[in-house]
Amino acid sequence: MSAEQVKNLNNRVSNLEKAVHRLEARAPGEQHEAGASPKDTSKDKSHPAGGKLPLLPQVPPAPRNTPKPDKSWHKTLQGWKALLEIAAIPFAILYAVVTWFQWHDLHIEQRAWIKAVLDWNQFPATNKVPIQLFNVGKSPAKTPHMITRMEIVPSKSPPSFVWKFLPHLDDEFPFDFPGDSHTAEPSSLVDTNLVARKLTDAEAMDIADGKAYVAVFGFVIYSDQFGEHWTRFCTWRAFSKQYSEFTARPCVQWNAVGDGKSPDE
Repeated sequence: MSAEQVKNLNNRVSNLEKAVHRLEARAPGEQHEAGASPKDTSKDKSHPAGGKLPLLPQVPPAPRNTPKPDKSWHKTLQGWKALLEIAAIPFAILYAVVTWFQWHDLHIEQRAWIKAVLDWNQFPATNKVPIQLFNVGKSPAKTPHMITRMEIVPSKSPPSFVWKFLPHLDDEFPFDFPGDSHTAEPSSLVDTNLVARKLTDAEAMDIADGKAYVAVFGFVIYSDQFGEHWTRFCTWRAFSKQYSEFTARPCVQWNAVGDGKSPDE
């Protein structure tokens, strides 16, 4: 092949390349669909075999916002859980109330109960009033402790219900099982040395004329497996030979029972 023919061939190849470039510039969308790179406008690089490098197809990037899985069932489960928790609150309160009443009933039914019984048959012959303590409950009473005081009370006055710093009797008992009873030291009038004394002539005359009456009051402190308890008692007698009125209702109203520390200690 002559040099002239080689020159003509190069010119034709150059013209073909220019025509191809014009086509690429006119239809970039068609070229993109055909797989050619729209940005590849640089000079062609020769392949070692003499041809051009093949154009790589462009792969579109993955979408950024991928669809999230449906979590509506999870929200529904959370809603039912919250609803059940709210509905369980009244049942929990009801259970606590019922449990408390059951414990309270068991406490009342099974606890120890100390009852004081006074015998007035020996007064005023001996000036003493024997006292017996009975455990009428269903549990043992631990170390009952009793304090009593006898007073000669004016007919128009209630008992003083005061024992501190005044002559009184203080007595303790051993373990008291259900159904057991103990005879306490008889309540009586005592002097400042806690020695039993007789009625004075003035006291005996006031009692006989209805100007005074005799009252015995006191309390018992004890405990069991449910805690501390107390029994408070007051009884009175009139030995008047004529009709008289006495302000003794407060003595009757003073009788009481309770739990915890006695209010009279």
